[in-house]
Amino acid sequence: MKLNVRNNDIKLGTNILDIEVPAALRRRVPTGVKFFDDALGGEGLTPSAVYLFTGTPGSGKTTMMLTLANSLTRKGAVAMFNTAEESLYQVRMTAERLKLRSGFVAGDSELIRQYLSYRTYHGCAMSAHHQHASALAWRDETHVIENRLLYRDKFAAVSNILAPHYDLRQPQGGFYHWLRTPIDDLSFSQRLLQEQHVTVMPGTFLGRDSTASELPGRNPGQGHVRVAWVAAKKDCLVAAQRLADFAIALSANGDG
Repeated sequence: MKLNVRNNDIKLGTNILDIEVPAALRRRVPTGVKFFDDALGGEGLTPSAVYLFTGTPGSGKTTMMLTLANSLTRKGAVAMFNTAEESLYQVRMTAERLKLRSGFVAGDSELIRQYLSYRTYHGCAMSAHHQHASALAWRDETHVIENRLLYRDKFAAVSNILAPHYDLRQPQGGFYHWLRTPIDDLSFSQRLLQEQHVTVMPGTFLGRDSTASELPGRNPGQGHVRVAWVAAKKDCLVAAQRLADFAIALSANGDG
């Protein structure tokens, strides 16, 4: 949406209350994502405004932005999602080491062909010295192996605490545990934050109702929460113990 918001006609010293706001700026744009629109007062985005979202690693920033982009494009808007690091977990580990934002696109020859065509008209390249430094870093697997060992150590430590209380499944890759919740995942997440001050991502936020025959009309994330073990080991151990305590409290109250 392009709006003419120049204010050359407003004289210096004009009372702010006497300024007439263009009608187009008062026309809010619903995103179609209810919980997001509700957070903005229930009516959606304000044209010509800039919104900044921050959060800790694993809090769901990328998921929220992709959800918004998908919803807005379905409503006829044009959305651009620009990232330089999101990919497989090894890529994330590599990006953690880099002080420069650097990434790559992987795919078959047809996907790359289309991407190169797109990038010709829309995109910019890093400076040459950034590219050379990035190429050296991408070829270095030592820190990736070290990070894998760190995550394996954290998974083993938190699993010892959580195993008596949750149905744990060790992922083949990544830094998340998906925990099955004894109550609905949204209530679980809200109460966990209120009572134990631990933030997790409700599984229903990360999926949609399935059309598959084995899960007709069911969100595969329903009844689960995603726990990101990206903090330091000592912090992960504290969070794991609080999750265990929360499970014990739910069971004592008949919710387990």
